[in-house]
Amino acid sequence: MGPLSAAVTGLWNFDQPANPLAGAVGDPIEYLDGPGGDTEAATVFGLTSDLGIPDINGEPAAVMGFPQTDQWMGYLLHHGIAPNGGGWYVNQWTIIMDVLFPAASTGVWRALIQTDTFNFQDDDAEFYLNESNGLGISNAYHGNVPADTWVRLAIAVDLTRDSDQITKYINGVKVGTNTGEFDSRFGLNGTDLEPDDAVLLFTDGYFDGPYSAPGYVASIQARDLCMTDLEIAALGGPQADGIPTNPPAQTVVTSFTPQDGQLNYWPDARTTITIEDLGALVDVGSVELFLDDNPVTVDVVKSGTTTTVTFQSDTLLPPGSQHSLRLSYADNQSTLTELTHVFTVVNYTDIVLPEPLYFEDFESVAETDLPAGWTAWNLSDPAGWDPGNTDPQDLGSAVFADWTVIDSTRFTESMITYDGGDPTDDYQRVLTPNPANVVNGEVVDNLASGQMLFGNTGYRNGDVVIYITSPVYDLSSADDVYLAFHSLYEQNQDNLGALEYTTDGGATWLPILYMVDQEEVAAGPDVVAVLTAPNDDQVVTTDPVLGPAHGDFIGAPITEALAPYLSGRIDNDPAGSKRVEVFRLADADQQGAVQFRFVLTGTDSWYWGIDNFGIYSLSEGVPPVILTQPTSQTRHIGDSAEFSVVVQSEGPVTYQWMFNGTPLDGIVGPGVIVNAVTDAEAGVYTVAVTNAVGTTLSNPATLTVLPAVQTVFGRWDFALGDLTPIEGTCVLDYADGETSGLVAFETTGGGVPNIGGQPADFIRIPAFTNATNGLHGFFTDSTGDSGGEYLNQYTLIFDMLIPGPLNWMPIFNTNPANENDADWYVDDAGAIGIAELGYTDAGTIQPDQWQRVAFVADLGLGLVRYYVDGVLVYQRTGGSLLDGGFSLYTGQHEGPDLVFFNEPSGLYTHEVLVSSMFIINDALAPEILAAMGGPTAAGIEIVPVVEAPEVSIAFSGGKVVVTWDGAGRLEQAVSANGPWTELIGATSPMQVEPTAAVQFYRVVR
Repeated sequence: MGPLSAAVTGLWNFDQPANPLAGAVGDPIEYLDGPGGDTEAATVFGLTSDLGIPDINGEPAAVMGFPQTDQWMGYLLHHGIAPNGGGWYVNQWTIIMDVLFPAASTGVWRALIQTDTFNFQDDDAEFYLNESNGLGISNAYHGNVPADTWVRLAIAVDLTRDSDQITKYINGVKVGTNTGEFDSRFGLNGTDLEPDDAVLLFTDGYFDGPYSAPGYVASIQARDLCMTDLEIAALGGPQADGIPTNPPAQTVVTSFTPQDGQLNYWPDARTTITIEDLGALVDVGSVELFLDDNPVTVDVVKSGTTTTVTFQSDTLLPPGSQHSLRLSYADNQSTLTELTHVFTVVNYTDIVLPEPLYFEDFESVAETDLPAGWTAWNLSDPAGWDPGNTDPQDLGSAVFADWTVIDSTRFTESMITYDGGDPTDDYQRVLTPNPANVVNGEVVDNLASGQMLFGNTGYRNGDVVIYITSPVYDLSSADDVYLAFHSLYEQNQDNLGALEYTTDGGATWLPILYMVDQEEVAAGPDVVAVLTAPNDDQVVTTDPVLGPAHGDFIGAPITEALAPYLSGRIDNDPAGSKRVEVFRLADADQQGAVQFRFVLTGTDSWYWGIDNFGIYSLSEGVPPVILTQPTSQTRHIGDSAEFSVVVQSEGPVTYQWMFNGTPLDGIVGPGVIVNAVTDAEAGVYTVAVTNAVGTTLSNPATLTVLPAVQTVFGRWDFALGDLTPIEGTCVLDYADGETSGLVAFETTGGGVPNIGGQPADFIRIPAFTNATNGLHGFFTDSTGDSGGEYLNQYTLIFDMLIPGPLNWMPIFNTNPANENDADWYVDDAGAIGIAELGYTDAGTIQPDQWQRVAFVADLGLGLVRYYVDGVLVYQRTGGSLLDGGFSLYTGQHEGPDLVFFNEPSGLYTHEVLVSSMFIINDALAPEILAAMGGPTAAGIEIVPVVEAPEVSIAFSGGKVVVTWDGAGRLEQAVSANGPWTELIGATSPMQVEPTAAVQFYRVVR
C-alpha cells in the first residue's frame, strides 16, 4: 500500500537476546525502578512456545511477559516524538501494541499507557482495559479483548481536532472514540524534555497494583502522527514478526457490525461489513458469510475501492442466545481472509398482538392538530414560549406548548431551541432504535412511523406540565383488556412521565405507569416518599399550586399500592425507554367508559412520543423479560456497588433480590445498592422479577471485593506557621494576595483555650469581606470516582473554634471561584449544614469551644453525613448527587479545586480558629469517625478500628485463668481506673497469681 503518513519513531519486538528491550527503531525500553529492581525481577522473555502461551497465527513469536505492577514499577518507553500540533506537548501520536492477557488477568482492570512518567500516587493511567475487557478511559470503553488471545491494540490521538480526538482500534477495526483537550493529559512529553520523553507501560499510580495485571506483549510501535482509520486497518491483527512499518498491498475489513463480543444485539442478526482495497482487490464472487458455521445469503455491493456486505436473518434468533458470524473472501493475489465475530442477542419478548379493539396511529390528522376525542391542556409557565411562533421545527415554539401530533421525520433534522435559539441535533435521539422491540415475530425498527403524538419539555424555557386525555372507549363486552403502544420516552432526572386510566369519568384515576429517575427507585425505597418528597428540580405551578413533588401531578391515591407501577428509567439513556409497552388493565374489563390520561412534567428535560396506541383483548400473557442483566463488579473495601436490571413487562412487576441464593430483606426494587462493601458482601447477586403471568430469574452477577484504597489528600496542623501539609500532596494556598496578610498563625493559651489541656498551634481566619479572599485547595493527584468526572467520595474534617457570639460562617465552597453560596455553613444559632442537604439542630456548634466537625460524602449514593466530635449529628439520604454541586473538582481540572472559609457576599462570614484540617478520598465509615472522636492537640489522624478481644476469666486452684482470642497484651490493676501494669510475655490462656483481694484484668490491642 506504500508508506504511511505517520513516521515510525519507535519499534520494539523483544527479539534481541543480548538486550530484549532494545528497539529495532528508537531507544531501548527501560525499567521504571531501574536495573535489578522489582520490575526486572518479575519480567520474562522468550518464545511463545517456550512460555506455554498461544503462538501468533500458529507461529512462535518473541515476547515479553510483564507482571502486576505497583506505583514504582513499570516500563519507560521513549517514543522519540517531538512536540507537535502547535503545542507544548506531543498532541498527535499513535501507539500500537500486540498483547495477550491470560484468563486470570481478564475481567479486571489493566493499565496500558500512562503519560505521566512521575506516576504520582493514585494517578490514573490514560488508557486501560476495564472489567468488561473494553479499551478506553473516563467511562468510555469500547470493544472486547478476549482471554488468552493475541490482539493488536492501537490508540491514535489528534488533540487539535474539535471532536473525537482519540480513536481506538482492535485488530485494525475501529471500536470507539474518546475526547481529550489540546495539550492535556493525553499529550506526551516531547523529545525536548529528554529523558522524560516517554510514556509508562502497564502501570499506574496505585501502590498495591489493583489496576494492573500480568500479561504478554510481542511488539510495540510508536508513530509521530495520528494514523487514519484506513492506515490502522492496513496494519490488521497481530503477527509473529511484529507490527509492520510499511504494510504490503492487501485488502482490509474496516468495519464489521456487530462488533466482536457485542451484547444486546438485534434478533435478526443484521450485519454490515465494509472491506477496502489497499493495493489488492476483493474478489466479489468469493465473499461468503456463515452464521454459526452455516452459510447464509448476503448482498455484496462494490463501489470504487469499497466492498459492502449486508445480511439480515429471515428468522429471529432466540432471546439471549450467543452466535458467531464468520466472513470469508479472497483477493486477486489469492490471499484468503477469514474474520469471526461473536455476538449475543438481546433478551426480548415476542409480543403477540391480535387485531385491536381500538387503534390510533395519528396518521389521519393534520400535523400540530389532535385526533377527534383527544384533549390536551397545560399548567406550564406561559413565559416559556411565544404564542406567535408556530414553527414545528422549533422546540420552544407554541406548537409544543401542549401535546401535539408531529411528523416523526422532523427529528432526522436539526431542531431550533428556546424559541428561535441555536439549532441542535440532540433530538435525533428521539428516533434511537431499541433492538428489544419485537411484535408478532418481527423486529420493530422504527417505533414512530409517519406521525406520532408528542410531548416535549426540553430546550424550552420555564416549567412544563402537559396533560392529554384519550377519547372514552366502550369496553363493556371486552375481557382480558390490555393497552399497548409504541413509547418513545427519555428520562432526565427531575421529569415525570405518568399514564393512568379511569372507568368513572375521572372521579377515580387508576395507575398504569409512573416513570421517574432510576436512582430514585433503584433500591426499592418507600414509594410514598418517592412520590411525595419535594424533588430538587421538579416543576412548580401557581394555578393551581402543584409541585415540587412527583405525586402532585398524578390522579391515583398515593399509597404503597403504587409500588409495582413505579418504573425507574435511566437518566439520559436515548434507547432504554424506546419500548413497545404492554399493560394489563384488569379494572377495564367489561367497562363502558374507559379513558386514558398521559402526563409529562419537566424543567428543560426530555420528551415522550406515542404511536400505534391500541386497546386489545389478550387471553395469554408472558412473564417479565430482563432486557439488561446485572453485571459482575470488582470493588475495594469501603466502596459502593450497585446491581440493577432493566425489565420489560406487560404489567406491574415486583422484585426480590438474593445474595448467594438467600432473599435480601426489603430489597424489592429494580436495583440493590451495597454500601461500604466488606469481604462479607462478596458473592453472587440475582433478582427474581414477577408479574401476573410468572417469574423470571436474572443472570448471576458476582461482587469481588479487594482491599481498601485510601489516599489522604492532605493533613495540616499549622505547626510551621504556614500552609505546609504534614501528609499528602494536596496544596493549600492563599486565594488572593490579600489573604496572607489577614490570617495569623498562633498557639493556644491566654485567651484561647488549650485542646484537651495541651497547647496547640492554629491558624486564625478572619471574617473575610472580599469574595476573592480565602484558602484554596488543589487536589493535585486526584481523579474522578464512583463512575463520575468529579470527586464524589470524600471526607473533610476540621478541628475548629468559633469565637462568640456565633454568626453565619462558611466552611467550604465547591465552587473555587467563590461565585455562589458556600456549600457548608455554621449558622447564627449553632446549626451546621446547607439548605439543599439539611441542617442539624440549633446548638450543635458551641461558641468558644474546640470541636471536631466532619463532612462525609458518598454522592453517587446520595449519602451525606455530618459529625461533631465523632458523633453523627445529621444524615441526608435520597437520590444520587453524582457529579452535582457538592462534588469536588480534581487534579484533572485546571486551577484550584475548593475554597475554604468564604462566600461571595461578605455578609455571612465569621472569625474561626482552625488547629487541624484533614481531607481524604473516601467516605469514612461511622466507626472510624467515632474512633477519631473529638479535637486533640496532636491534630487529626485516622484511628484504626480494632475489634475488641473476647475475654473470659475463671478461678482454678487458687489462680486466675485469663483466656482471650487473637493478639493482645494482658494488663492488671487493683482498680478499674488503673494504673495498669503489663504482664510481660503473657499468652492465652494465662494463669495469674492475684496480688490483692480485688484484681482487675484487661487485654489491650
